[in-house]
Amino acid sequence: MLTFVRMFPGTGAIGGENFESNFITLFQNSNIADPVWINPPTFQLGDAQKESEVVAYAINYISGISGQKNVSVLGEAPPHPTLPFSHSGLL
Repeated sequence: MLTFVRMFPGTGAIGGENFESNFITLFQNSNIADPVWINPPTFQLGDAQKESEVVAYAINYISGISGQKNVSVLGEAPPHPTLPFSHSGLL
């Protein structure tokens, strides 16, 4: 099984919209990784801690269904403020 790369959109965007024409296409046509992205229900416009929980849940879920493999995360630049929270173990 390939490594999962979870793509996380920037504020006000959805994953498919942000990454469809670049990273999704790249990873789908390669043996580098399996692309996974989310479309945040609030477009990352809500409370940063709650938005971080969505990210952390997605990472844990993908890791769980892939046999506890590590999940790489690709975020849109500039980094969204919820990414550090979701990886810090503070949740």
